Amino acid sequence: MFLDRVNVGFKKFEPVISHAGLAVAAPEDWASLRDQLASPEGRYQLAGSVLQFHSNLLVALTACDHQIGLAYGLGRAVADLSARPRANNQASLTDDLRSGRVKTIVGWLKELHTVLPRHSAGAVMGSITQWQEWAASPTWNGVPLEWGAHGKDVVGALADQGKRWRLLLTGQIAALDQLSPEGYVQAAGYMVGRIREILQRLLAQYWPWVTVITLLMVAGVVGSLLLLHSPGTKGLGVAISVFGWLGLTGRSVSGELQRTVGRVEQSLWDAELDLAAAWATTMIPDADANRQLHEAQAPRSPFGQAASRRVIRRQQPPGHP
Repeated sequence: MFLDRVNVGFKKFEPVISHAGLAVAAPEDWASLRDQLASPEGRYQLAGSVLQFHSNLLVALTACDHQIGLAYGLGRAVADLSARPRANNQASLTDDLRSGRVKTIVGWLKELHTVLPRHSAGAVMGSITQWQEWAASPTWNGVPLEWGAHGKDVVGALADQGKRWRLLLTGQIAALDQLSPEGYVQAAGYMVGRIREILQRLLAQYWPWVTVITLLMVAGVVGSLLLLHSPGTKGLGVAISVFGWLGLTGRSVSGELQRTVGRVEQSLWDAELDLAAAWATTMIPDADANRQLHEAQAPRSPFGQAASRRVIRRQQPPGHP
């Protein structure tokens, strides 16, 4: 069944390869080798034939179209990451989730994100990153994982996760379809936090400029007091200096901040939706694991905190302190 699916998929690539003047021969020995899977030698020969076919196909597709070749290699890498770990060997999980392999997959996803289904690359990147961080110090129900007791469940969960990654990257399911209304609210909160970080950095960047204008304003006030003689004209000069500084500084800084945030607003929202989709699509074996994707938390309003405290008090049983 699996080899038949490979043959069907290969036929979809044949027009692309032949159009470029190249050729990749379909394996002729798979039918006979499939009947020898019961023997170690038969499995070894079949694995060698599959590997050779894969190498030839990857080279041909990359020569025809770099993005198609890269997408094919990405699919193979994601499949290996999710299907190769073994229940009797914890190192088969942690070694495959080492930074080098994940870094390569993330790099390919970044390169292909404009041609993959919307938000799928970001969702898979965030999901793989969560698996990598969990595997670095795996837990089960909040305590260190005992591989002998739960290795089979972990391998099964990763295999299921790999199927979800494949469905996302091939467009069979949409990344944003995984989000609940709470997921959109969470993404909006992360976006507010990210904008706050940008504004803080901009203010820090323009702080010397604002300081210089402030000093000029002080000089203008002092000059008005010294050069103008009547109390009325002194007051008018001070007012012109102060309000002129406020108008110049306020309009300049406000305008620059608005232009900066406006230019990146859609990109920020898309990035936060990627994060929310990554959270929604990830199935870490330990639901209580502390997973972080470097989200920028939105500032919490004291009114919101007070409301939360009131809700908590209402949910407490009578007589609770």
